[in-house]
Amino acid sequence: MVNIVRADPALTGRLIHAANRVHAGMAKRTGVLREAVLRLGFSATRQIALGFSLVNDYRSGHCTAFDYSSYWSDSLLRGVSAQAVAARAGRFDPQEAFVCGLLADVGRLALATAQPVGYAELLMHGVRGADLLRAERERFGIDHIELSVALLENWCLPETLVRTVRTFHAAVHRAADKGAGGSRRSWVMVLAEALAQSAATSALPAWKQVALDAAARLDFDSDVLNALVADTAREMSEWAPLLDLPVPDVAAIDYREYEHPCPAVADASGPLDILLVDDSHDDRDLVRFTLEAAGHQVHAVASGDEALAAIASRVPTLMITD
Repeated sequence: MVNIVRADPALTGRLIHAANRVHAGMAKRTGVLREAVLRLGFSATRQIALGFSLVNDYRSGHCTAFDYSSYWSDSLLRGVSAQAVAARAGRFDPQEAFVCGLLADVGRLALATAQPVGYAELLMHGVRGADLLRAERERFGIDHIELSVALLENWCLPETLVRTVRTFHAAVHRAADKGAGGSRRSWVMVLAEALAQSAATSALPAWKQVALDAAARLDFDSDVLNALVADTAREMSEWAPLLDLPVPDVAAIDYREYEHPCPAVADASGPLDILLVDDSHDDRDLVRFTLEAAGHQVHAVASGDEALAAIASRVPTLMITD
C-alpha cells in the first residue's frame, strides 16, 4: 500500500496529515508515509484514500445546477466536525467518523454525475430536504440517501460505517421518527451535521437547538460545543487548502446563549398543543424536532389555508408561523 500511495504525492501528504491530526498530542508527529499508514491502519487508510480520490476526480461535472465546490466544502466541514465530535465522544474512531461525514451525502454527487440533465431540472426548481428525496424517487426510482448507502456498501466499507450513515440520515431527515438514530455513533453524526449547518452565517436558529439536543445525548454541555466549534474551524483552515477547497467562513457561536432559551415553557404544567405553519419542509422538520423533543404535541402544516382549516377543527395552545 505504501508503494502505491507514494506514486501520488498529494495523497501522500494528505494521509500523513490525517495520521498526525488524529494522534495530535498523543504521539510525535511523523513525516514518513509508512509510519502514517501504520498509525491509521489498513482500513482507515483505504477509506481516506477513497474519499480523497473522489474529491480529486469529481471537482466539476455536467450538472449545471449542482454546485460541486460547495458540495465538497460542505462534505469536508461535516467530516471535520464528525472527527472532532468522535474524538471527544469515544467509541467511534475519529478517522472513520471523518470518512463517514465526508461521504455521507455521496449519493447527491452520484445523481449529478449519472443523470446531469434530469438532476439539474430537479435542483433548478429549488426543492430540498424531504421534498427533494421524494422528487428523486419519483424521477429516478431511488433517492440520494439510498444511493449513498448503496455506494458505501458497494465499496466494501465497514458495515458499522454504512449503518451509521443510514441511521444518521434517518435522524436528520425523518425527525418525526422517534426511533431513528438511536446509537451513539448516529448522534455523533447528527451533532456533526448540526455544527456544520450552524457554522453557516445564514444558518437556521433551529440547527443550534438540534446541536444542543444531540450534545445532551452524548453528555456534552455548551462549553464542549463551543470547544468543538473552535476545533472544527481550526481543522477546516488546515484541511481545505490540502484538498484545494475554499476555506468556509465559519460563524462564531456561543452555545451558552442557546442552552436555556425558554425557562417559562419548561415550567408549564404540561405539554403544549402547537400548530406550526411554514412553507419550508426543512424548517418545519427542524422546529418540530425541537418542540417534540421538549415533550410538546406539534401539528405542522405548509400554508395559511391549511392553518385556518386546522384551527377550525381544533384551536391550538400556541401557533408558530414562518
